[in-house]
Amino acid sequence: MKTYAAIAVTFIITLIGSVLLMGSLGQAPKSVVNVTNQVTSRVTEGITPQKAPELTTEEKINRAITANTAAIVTIHAATADTDISRAALEKNFVARGLSVLDDGTVITASAVLKDDTDYIVRFAGVKDSFVVEGVERYGAVSVLQTSGTPQRVATMSYSLPDDGAAVIALGGTIENRIAANIVAQEPYERDGAYYIATNIPDPLSPGTILINIDASVVGISVSGNVSGEKAEFLSFHSTDLPLR
Repeated sequence: MKTYAAIAVTFIITLIGSVLLMGSLGQAPKSVVNVTNQVTSRVTEGITPQKAPELTTEEKINRAITANTAAIVTIHAATADTDISRAALEKNFVARGLSVLDDGTVITASAVLKDDTDYIVRFAGVKDSFVVEGVERYGAVSVLQTSGTPQRVATMSYSLPDDGAAVIALGGTIENRIAANIVAQEPYERDGAYYIATNIPDPLSPGTILINIDASVVGISVSGNVSGEKAEFLSFHSTDLPLR
């Protein structure tokens, strides 16, 4: 009996689909379409749409890290040779940065850039290096123009995080060092800019980004820090970057 019932339901659903298709083409009589709608309601009655399960904080953090890792860049002093070995990249490392536009535009900390030095940028997952063709300084953050194509562009947030909000720092030099189990302290103002303090104990490279668990970048380290110092990040809330 169960088999016959299943066949009957399958037949009804198939018939419904056929009549609905005919109705949409103007071929089925209105009375048939009305009966079909009634049968459809009875067949689907009691079926409740399933909601996607709520992500845990850990799952949100992992998602945020994955979403932003591909938007990280590293910035190096350009040299006369073309050595891009790990040792050479480490030696000439200047700062980390972030891909913000599809045209190869990146941002980093202004304090580490010198006017008399040429720089190259390496995008995550891209083998080649790209020469920095132009630098525009907007206070503590600089916008660099390159001809590279990033794998991903970051989503930036101009809102200040709440006191105690979970945040993640993507630090390191040419490799990521992730500080995930940290919280943002209440943002504070200094010299007309807002900063986000954290409890990160490890040294940070200039240009390290700070992201929230919604995968948006909320700040950037403009000077780095040394071990034992409070790690702070400049919030984009107070910047005049031409990226909005």
